[in-house]
Amino acid sequence: MKTIKIDDDIYEILKFNSEPFVDQTPNDVLRKLLLNRKSNSSQLFYNPVEKDLKLYDLPYGTPNALSQVLNMIYLIKKYNYDRLKAVKLLSSRFSISPTTIIDKFTRQLNLISSKFDYLLQHNPKTLQTILLNRFVNHKDIINNFFDTVIFVNNQFNKVYQNLSKEYNDYSLSRLKGKRSELFNNTKPNYITINKTKIKVKDWTDLSIKFIQWLIDNNKINIINLPIEVPNSRSGKYFINNRPQHSKHNLDGKWNKVGDFYVDTKYNAGRIVLNLCSMLEQLSLKDLKVHVGVKLNDLV
Repeated sequence: MKTIKIDDDIYEILKFNSEPFVDQTPNDVLRKLLLNRKSNSSQLFYNPVEKDLKLYDLPYGTPNALSQVLNMIYLIKKYNYDRLKAVKLLSSRFSISPTTIIDKFTRQLNLISSKFDYLLQHNPKTLQTILLNRFVNHKDIINNFFDTVIFVNNQFNKVYQNLSKEYNDYSLSRLKGKRSELFNNTKPNYITINKTKIKVKDWTDLSIKFIQWLIDNNKINIINLPIEVPNSRSGKYFINNRPQHSKHNLDGKWNKVGDFYVDTKYNAGRIVLNLCSMLEQLSLKDLKVHVGVKLNDLV
């Protein structure tokens, strides 16, 4: 038995790869990583898929941070690995600490791991936007990756290719100018914010996803709160940092979005007014916001 010294980053890799109740010592982890076998067995186990694993072909000059994030997404989508498995494979391939890769898609993108997972699964358009904002000089690489890996032959993309044929596209300001009774009984199908199109189920879902987009794109933060409803004398808030209005006796249907609370106890007409007022209070009147509503729903 030999005694060796290891660096802190190597120790982090050992901890990351250890299996509770299976690996009892660092030696067990090293044996598994180096020999790819169980500590009590002399038989070698190789995974040909992982051995011959091909990463996404990125052009020369792609930043390491972007390469690591895109390749992790690629492993998740191409090989159906979970995120932890993808991180382990990349750390081995690039000979870097897993924590280094984790830092690339969390701290450097201003996300937590669970939020990254959610965006990749349910709202990849927003994740694409975050990457475009982070790596402004490599937009072609990012757009090409999402077109060929995420959206190609993807039902997510097909849904939106025919939206213009089935739904009228109304700007939020145009809806504000219509009589609310005209669309109180309608359900929106999507909201487009700048060039990001997000599918929604109803007006409440539209409000929540719109505000989530504002949070993800750093358009709203705690110093902007509370966001009042248009008639501020009512004592009601549309968004607050706690689930209550200025007049505590007023009730609401509060939904937690990030660290904020949104009152969605309003009909469609009032929600449109609240959203328009919110953009004014945030000085975001130039934001291009459109809503898809079923043909013939509005006249």
